[in-house]
Amino acid sequence: MKRTLLALILVLAAVSVNAQVVINEVQYDPIGGGTDTKTEWIELYNPTGDDVDLTGWIMCDNTDSIGEAFPSTVLAAGEYLVLAAVVDSFHLNFPAVPAIQWPDSSFGAGLANGADMLIILNAADSVIDQMNWGTPTLTWASWIRFGGWNPGCIDAAAGHSIGRSPNGVDTDLAVDWADMVVPTPGATNGGAVVYTPHTIYDIQNGGALTDSAVSVVGIVTSKNYVDFDGFMLAEASGPWHGIVVYSNANVVVGDSVIITGTVTEYNGLTELSASQVTVRGTGTVPAITNLSLADVKTGSPTAESYEGTLVRVPKALACDTTWMSPTYGEWAVCIGPDTLRIDNSSNSNGIYYAKPNFGVDSVTVTGVMTYSFSHFKLLPRDSADVINHGPTGVAGQPPIAKPVFSLMPCSPNPAGREARFSFSLANQGRVDLSVFNVLGQKVATVFSGQMSAGQHSLAWNLKGQNGQQLSNGVYFYNLSDGSRSSTRRMLILK
Repeated sequence: MKRTLLALILVLAAVSVNAQVVINEVQYDPIGGGTDTKTEWIELYNPTGDDVDLTGWIMCDNTDSIGEAFPSTVLAAGEYLVLAAVVDSFHLNFPAVPAIQWPDSSFGAGLANGADMLIILNAADSVIDQMNWGTPTLTWASWIRFGGWNPGCIDAAAGHSIGRSPNGVDTDLAVDWADMVVPTPGATNGGAVVYTPHTIYDIQNGGALTDSAVSVVGIVTSKNYVDFDGFMLAEASGPWHGIVVYSNANVVVGDSVIITGTVTEYNGLTELSASQVTVRGTGTVPAITNLSLADVKTGSPTAESYEGTLVRVPKALACDTTWMSPTYGEWAVCIGPDTLRIDNSSNSNGIYYAKPNFGVDSVTVTGVMTYSFSHFKLLPRDSADVINHGPTGVAGQPPIAKPVFSLMPCSPNPAGREARFSFSLANQGRVDLSVFNVLGQKVATVFSGQMSAGQHSLAWNLKGQNGQQLSNGVYFYNLSDGSRSSTRRMLILK
């Protein structure tokens, strides 16, 4: 194992100009068998009908363009060749597998855990095959010359390998490669972790995947509790893009991970019970979504869509300590009739991120939305997520601008998967939000019922009254509270 990142170039001269040898499997982080770099290996595969003479091949790292002489041998058609850093060390892990000793007893300074790249060129200096794993360093000499995948293919767990799945298939995409739980040097790749691609949106929106085995990619957004056995994952900002992952994996905020597991419902909360967590590198935590208390309070029609996502609610009164105890560690914020619980404890021993002066101080809270014991709650990530503005000076209530009746442009527009309608109500009462076609016919009722005064946001799945997908075209959405009405234009384009 090396600490610095290494780029390898394999220069190929073949008997047949049509021969296409591929890098088929790599183990750069072995377990056991002596010094890590000495047990590393690279498997080549010749899927063609021609034998390939390896005489004259060289291997270079990103600073040595001269490289080392490749052992003279012929890779027969349809056969595999294992290049071992040190054959004796390799045989401690794979005693029955034939391998060829690498002359320098190490692939350069050793193959890098986390990120590296391999490139094959023929005698005419044309690229025959290339691949890279993890997140590349864009100043690598080989990256500057050849480019590659960013991010690269999956970064395997210690003791695993990465291999082409299906075996030998080369479409020049990172998805050609999989984490091999059972490395298979010198043989057909097997034991791959099969990733059936899903999105968090697929899991959260509708519940059709409950109890299904899935795999998703996302960014770790929060690890809230000392004794919380899991973390929060998001693929983007906004509704239906976050989820709770039940796992004791050692991850940190900002990690880009692949999660394989089963979708479950636990006390009304959608969770992903992970069987494997693979850290691919570092990503960007999705932006925080600013919402009103009415959007995410218990009973709101939109609250569930924000489970697992990063949310910030506006300055509100720290108003209720009913659940403030070492067991629950919860309090609440209030604006008028709207209340949202804040699950504020950092662990179950009653240590809190913040304790405002309840009934007096106003606070702005950021965190991840969750659900338990029949209530939606906001979980701050740390003390910085609870900003105490001090006493409000207005009968314990923060200053609130008088709400007005207003309908904002929908987002996105054009809409291809869903549309979000944002609006403000001057008074509490019955509200109707409907969609009409160009003939003035109602094609969908987004919401019809009672709502509080203030700002609101509702998502629409672009389906009609009977659940059918609406066709592309121009539509109009109308908001009415009985005494006032507002209409805007939108475009559906899938």
